[in-house]
Parts: sequence; structure tokens; C-alpha cells
Amino acid sequence: MAEEYNFGTKKEKDTEVGLRDFLRIGYLLVARWPFIFASIVVSLALAFAVNKYSVNTYKLSMTAAVEESVNPLASSDNSLEFAFSLGGTGVIDTRKAVLTSFAHNNRVAKQLGWELQVFAQGTLGRREAYGQNYIEIDWDRNHPQIGGLRFDLFLAEDGLNIITEQEGKNLESIDYTTNTQTILPKELDLEADLGFVSWGQWVESEYYRFRILKGSGFNIEDDRARSFLFKSYDNVSQWAVKNLTMRSDERDKSSLLTIEMEGNNRQKLADYLNASIAELQAYELRQKNQMAINTIEFIDGQLLIIESALKDSETALEDFRSQNLIIDLNTKSEQMLEYFIALEQEKSALTLKRSFYLYVIDFLQNEQNFSGLSIPSMGAFDDPIVMQLAEQLVSSSIALERVQLTLERNNPARRDLENEVAYSRQALLNATNNALSSSYIVLKDVNQRIEVAEAKMSKLPSTEQQLINIQRKYEVRGGQYQLLLEKRSEAGILRASNVPDTKVIDPAVNRGQREIAPNRLMNYLTALFFGLFIPIVVILLINLFDNKIKSKRDLEKATIVPIAGMIPLSDYGTNLVVMNKSKSSISEAYRSLRTKIKFIMREPESGIGMVIGVTSSIGGEGKTFTSINLASVLALGGDSVLLIGGDMRKPKIFDDFELSNSIGLSSYLSNQTSWEECIQQTKFDNLSMLSAGPIPPNPSELIQSKNFGSLINNIRNKYDYIIVDSPPIGLVTDALQMEPHLDGLFYVTRFNYTNIESISFLDDQYRQGELSNVGLIFNGVSAGGGYGYGYGYGYGYGYGYGYGYYDN
Repeated sequence: MAEEYNFGTKKEKDTEVGLRDFLRIGYLLVARWPFIFASIVVSLALAFAVNKYSVNTYKLSMTAAVEESVNPLASSDNSLEFAFSLGGTGVIDTRKAVLTSFAHNNRVAKQLGWELQVFAQGTLGRREAYGQNYIEIDWDRNHPQIGGLRFDLFLAEDGLNIITEQEGKNLESIDYTTNTQTILPKELDLEADLGFVSWGQWVESEYYRFRILKGSGFNIEDDRARSFLFKSYDNVSQWAVKNLTMRSDERDKSSLLTIEMEGNNRQKLADYLNASIAELQAYELRQKNQMAINTIEFIDGQLLIIESALKDSETALEDFRSQNLIIDLNTKSEQMLEYFIALEQEKSALTLKRSFYLYVIDFLQNEQNFSGLSIPSMGAFDDPIVMQLAEQLVSSSIALERVQLTLERNNPARRDLENEVAYSRQALLNATNNALSSSYIVLKDVNQRIEVAEAKMSKLPSTEQQLINIQRKYEVRGGQYQLLLEKRSEAGILRASNVPDTKVIDPAVNRGQREIAPNRLMNYLTALFFGLFIPIVVILLINLFDNKIKSKRDLEKATIVPIAGMIPLSDYGTNLVVMNKSKSSISEAYRSLRTKIKFIMREPESGIGMVIGVTSSIGGEGKTFTSINLASVLALGGDSVLLIGGDMRKPKIFDDFELSNSIGLSSYLSNQTSWEECIQQTKFDNLSMLSAGPIPPNPSELIQSKNFGSLINNIRNKYDYIIVDSPPIGLVTDALQMEPHLDGLFYVTRFNYTNIESISFLDDQYRQGELSNVGLIFNGVSAGGGYGYGYGYGYGYGYGYGYGYYDN
């Protein structure tokens, strides 16, 4: 306890942060536990609401292998070769580009039939009712439908009510037959109550046509309303592209592609992923088969022409044989027939080749995509330059198709490929025209040889001439027909044997995967964190910017003036606590303060009383309360005490003792009466009072007068203690003017009321030696404040006392 009573030695202001500061913060937070607890409860309640009513988000994935497969039937010795590859460099990037393209996703949406999106009304909102067969919506595909308008359905046993409400900024008319959307005027208002309709009744207007049917799962006890929207394929594509992610593992020529998708319905995600890959495989096959399809279409056209002529030749031959009874030709005629057939076959092959050249020229002049160009081999009449240029054009076109999916229009690599395709097209067009001209010369030569042969044949009998002409046409057309059939068969076999490069390894399956959002555990942990963090930060910030004194530690940091005592908060409703509640903790605090007076105050000369001033920074800090109870505890100790109301600006101390204030200190100092006449005896033994008296116009001048010093000298000889209730030192200078006549000064501060800055004046005066024999009194310390009273009061004077003695 030696440090507590070492009032005579000045010490440096305590500004270091120590264990007691951390304890104080702990006490501060404990004292505000209801606020922190309420914050935690509210945060957890919000987390519970979020977890309960948030729509779950799931992630499904599938894995596919991408291999650049080569058709084994398209060997080098095959006269028909169709090469297609989406691969090469960037094989995975090409697939990614296809899977995220609007054209691809539009085809997927159409294949799945996702023109409608149906919702069920939940507790706090609508949720998609994908795959539920509660109701069926039949709509007219040949009639425009409205996008952006929600149809709310309120179901009953015999029908339903329909209300429309716009959802989104714009309404659009959707034509599903052409896959086009038209934005409707903004002023168009289609929100309406369509009234009651029966099940299966058509609901139609200029903008929509549909009917609602009961589904196989219809149950009228399920009273949740339903609603639906018409969605364009572009809307579905936007949803798909937004929620689709892909990652790859490229290894040599085989690449693994993992496709992931996030959404609120697992089965919907699985259906879309599987349909998307199926559409990709179909796209690959379409690209691979395009050249074969083009070849087959060309050959089929030629077959129709030749087939008709072949039937005519066959009929003519049969008719001739039956009419002329000629079955076989003689040797010379047979040789002539074989020669004619060889010439006609050569002519037929040239004619067919010229037809294909014309087809190529037409293809190059009218098509924009040349990857489907095919030139099947026709044997000896093949033009190697045309074949090489055609192969080069197809290869460049396929490469351009690939980069168009991944590169922007102004990309240099894409522009180079576009230039290469344009150059190859023009080169092939020139070469084909040249080949067509060359074939005309060869065809002219063949026709001349046929004319020579016909001249020789004219020497044969007429019947044999007719038979040779008929049979040569039949043989030539038959050979030509057989050649085309072989080429068509080759193209058909290649087409049938093509397989997609993308193969599904692990399809997307709804296995009841756990949701990825909301993360309910993390939500609770986050709520708990912020439920603690926010109130703690708020409390600490309020405390940081709160300059009120809340503990003994605050006083020790604010000033080096020693603390004389800690006075608990009074809730007795009277200032006479020591007299009326002598066993209270407040009374004990003043008894403790009484024992410390001799350590603080200047010891007066022997035989005269001690004069103690009591002041504060501002009003309301308990200065008068302290003066009354300090005087009371000294009187109870048997000393004669005079309590002076030194605050002449605001006299009130007389009210607590129920005495008069008609004359007092101001009366004596203004020479209106003697000091003996001003002193009144209270109803308590050993305690007298000199009230402030009537409020004077010049209290400061009165205190500076010689009369005040004379008064103090006179009453010192009559009383053991004189307690002066001085004016607040922070408002007026009266207390400082009294100080030379005092043996010491008690400076009263109040818990959670006195500003720390207001102590700085006292601290400066004390450091400069202008004030001495000063002790601080920490008044109004609340036990409920925890760290303020329980720590400060217990340390200051509660040590060594038993709790059972006190009243509360």
C-alpha cells in the first residue's frame, strides 16, 4: 500500500500500454456483453435465413476425349478420299469455341425443347420446376410467342386463373420457326388479368397462343401457384455460356476435356451437358460427311439421267433382237462393236468429267464455305493440278473454320487464312476452267474418231449396223452407270464409317451431388465472425473517441496528480449519505479519504485548523456532494468542522441541511455583517456551515479582498477543519484565488462524465508548481461499469475490508 499513499512525490504521467490496459479492454467488452450477444444472435439469424431460403447451386461435370481419328476406309488406294479435321493445333480450343458458341447452344436448346421455363411459387419466391409434370403447356409453334412476359397460373380443379406481368426491360416477339426475335415497342403494355380458363382451352392473342393441360403429376392439394415464361434460344444460350466452364488435359494426340456447369437444378445441368456433347458429335459428323454428301448428291443427279437413257437402250436392244432374230454378231462386227464401245466409254468419261468440272465451277462461284468440296477420282482423265488445288482449298477452308471460332476478325492469323482461301479458290477456278477447255479438245478428237469408225461401219449390212449402234449405247451407258454406282458406294461407305472425334468417357449424371452454394457452414462461421467483430470494433471505436474518464487508469494516464480516493456511485437520492447511510460503501470510501488527508494537505501550525478546498472542472461532477460528505465524515470522527459554501455564483449547499441563505459568505465579504453572525449550526454534532449568501455582482473581487483572508485566519482558530466548496476551476478563477489561503485541494472528477482534456489544466498547474497539495477524487464510480469500479475502487480502498460490513 506504500505506493498508494505516496502523495508527496511527483511522478511521471503513466502513458505506457500495459497489462491493465488490456484488462480494461476486456472489462469494457464484458460490460457490453448484451450488445455483443445481440449482434451474434442477429448475425446467426441472418445466416440461418440465407441458408434456409437461398436457392442451392450445384455443379455437374462430364469428361470427353478428343482424338483426331482417320477413317480407315479412306486409304491411299481408294479413289475417293474425304479429309476433315477440326483438330490440329488447338484441337481443344476449337471444341471449347464450339461449345460456347451461340449457334451450337441454340441447336442444343432447340433439341431439348427449352422454349419454356416453368416456375413453382415458394415461400419467399419462385423456383424453377424443371422436370416436374404437374402441368403441361401446349403451345402453337407456328404462332409468334411473347418473351419477357410472365404468365402466373392460379390452379383449380376445373381450370385456372391467368395473370400476366412483364419481367425485364423489354418485351420481344419470338418466331421459333425462323429463330428470330423482334423487340416490341416500350409503350406496349400486356400486363393484364386474363381471367379464368378451363383446362385445355386455348389462350391466344396477337402475341401468344397456348393452352394449359393437367400433367400426370397434377395434385390439387398442392396449392402452390405456377408461372412460366417463353424463352428464345438466344436466352438459353446466354444462360448456358454464362454457367459453362471447361478445362483440358492435352496429351499427344489425345486430349481430355472436362466440361462443368453450374445451376440450380442438377437434372437440368445433366440434360444440358449430355445434349451439348451429343450436338458436338453430330456437328463433327456433319462436317466429316459433308464432302461425301456433296459427292453423293452429284452422282445421284447423274444416275437419274443415265438410268433413264440406260432403260431406253435396254428396251431398244430387246425390241431389235426380238424383231430381227439376231442374237450374235459375226467376228468383224464384234470387233467393230468393241472399238465403238471403247470410244463411247472414253467419250462418256470425258463428258462426266466435264460435268464435274462444271459442278466445281458452280460450287466455287456460289458457295461461301469450301470445306465441303469433293472431286472424286475418274481415272486417267483426272487433272492432277485440279485435284491438288482442290485438296489445298479444302484444307485451308477447314483451317479457316477452326480459327473463325477462336480468333477475332482483325487477327493477323485469321486474315492470312482468309487470304489463303481466297487465293486457293481463284487458283482452283482458273485450273478448272483450263481443264474444262482441255477436255473439250480431247472430246473433239474422240468425236472425230467415232465419225471415222461410223464411216467404216456403214459398209456392214444394215441390220448389223443397227444392232451395233443399239448395243454400243447400251454397253456404254451400262458401264457409265456401273462406274457411278461404284463411286456412290465408295462415298456411302466412307460416310457410314465416319465417327466423331469426341468420345464421352464420363457422362453427366445426377447423382445427388452436394450443393456448392450456399456454403452453409461458412455462412454461419462468417456470421459468427462479423457478429463478434462488428460490435467489438464499434465498442472500441466509441471508446477510442470517447474522451470521458472511465477508470482509474484513465486518470493515471491523464495526469501525475495523485489519486486520493474512489467514491462509488450514489443512488440514495440525498447528498447526506455519510450521515444517513453510515454503513454504505460510499461512507467507507469517505472514511478512507479521511485517513489520507494528512498525506496530501499541508500541515498547519499547531493549534489551528486545516483549510481544505474542494473543486472540479465543471458543474455536475460531485464537488458539492464531496464537500458535504467529507465534512460529515470528519465531524463523525469528533473533529469540529465548518463547511463553507464558497460558490457564491451558484449557492445551493444550504438546501441539503435545510438552513437559510439570507446571509452568508457574500454578506461578510461585502462588510454587511460579521462572520460570527453568518455561521449556522447544522442538526449534526460538530458540523457548522457558512453558506454562500446572496449572489453578489462581483464574487471574484470579494474573494480577492482582505476580508476573505481575515475570515480564514479567524475560523482556523475555532475549527479543526474548514471545508470550502469552491466554484469549478474550469469555469471561473475563484478557486485559484482561494488557493493561497488553503492547506490543500481536492479536485473532483466523475466517472464517465469528466473529459480527459479538462484534467490537462490541473496537470499543467501541478507540474509547474503553481498548485501543490492536490489530490484527485474519482467520484460516481459505477459497480455496473465493471472495469471502472470493480478494478479502480477495489484497488484504491477496498483492499482489506470485508464485504459483509457495507450496505448497498
